[in-house]
Amino acid sequence: MKPTEKQYVEKNIDFVWSETLKLIRKNPSLKEIQNDLISAGIEGLVVASKRFKPEKGFSFLTYAGHWVKQKMMEVNNSCYKL
Repeated sequence: MKPTEKQYVEKNIDFVWSETLKLIRKNPSLKEIQNDLISAGIEGLVVASKRFKPEKGFSFLTYAGHWVKQKMMEVNNSCYKL
């Protein structure tokens, strides 16, 4: 049975949290936008779950990592543009 999009997102929330913490460890000033980063990461999981094709042989997390990081970087870049 193929997992649903919702199941993919729910099972990988911890990945979003760990990526957020990695970013904050590298740049403590990002603590201010922690919730925005988490929201963006979840948005990345949703995008990945809609586009994921398991028949290609990759794990979901391998595929979703790109989308999660991309969405987080978009938030990071938009918050620091002046």
